[in-house]
Amino acid sequence: MIEEKVALFGGIGRQEDIVRFLINKNWKIAISYRQGRGSEKIVKGLIEEFGTDKILGVSAEISEYEEAEKLINETFKKYGRISIQSSLRKAL
Repeated sequence: MIEEKVALFGGIGRQEDIVRFLINKNWKIAISYRQGRGSEKIVKGLIEEFGTDKILGVSAEISEYEEAEKLINETFKKYGRISIQSSLRKAL
């Protein structure tokens, strides 16, 4: 059995092309977004395009430890692993 790969992104920012690339390589993606910001629209658009099986969007302000922890916990709850992560160093 091939192990599922999961990438965790602490925000979409300029990483939308990377997210699309990984999805097309059969990765699962978890991304935080901030409500009422452009990132929310981008993440919800990606979810609409690729589906909730491929993308987990979590409303979280990852500069706060508890919010970063929420993103990590929800990722493990849905996918059971994190293979790589990007942009969480501020909170952790």
